[in-house]
Amino acid sequence: LEQWADVERQCQVAISAFENAGAMDQVYVVEDLKRRASAAQKKAGVRDAGARALAAAEAALAAGDLEEAGKLAAQAKGHFEKDGGAAPSALKDVTKKIKKATKE
Repeated sequence: LEQWADVERQCQVAISAFENAGAMDQVYVVEDLKRRASAAQKKAGVRDAGARALAAAEAALAAGDLEEAGKLAAQAKGHFEKDGGAAPSALKDVTKKIKKATKE
């Protein structure tokens, strides 16, 4: 998180320097980089939340709490879908284990 804040500060310093120098074309380039860095930060946050929910689902499954494991697996799936990327195979494995355990 500190690295993202550092990137934002450095972008702001560069923008100010280019504005003072009258290099507006460079200002637009840095502003675009800043927007892309912000989008990457949000995406990383969503993936991290999905990974945490998946780990919690695995722990709940190991503890035998199928209901909680199912809820957490659904949360993880939602995070990975929100990210737009493919869900990790571990999520599919946990989902299969939950379904198998509920049938038993």
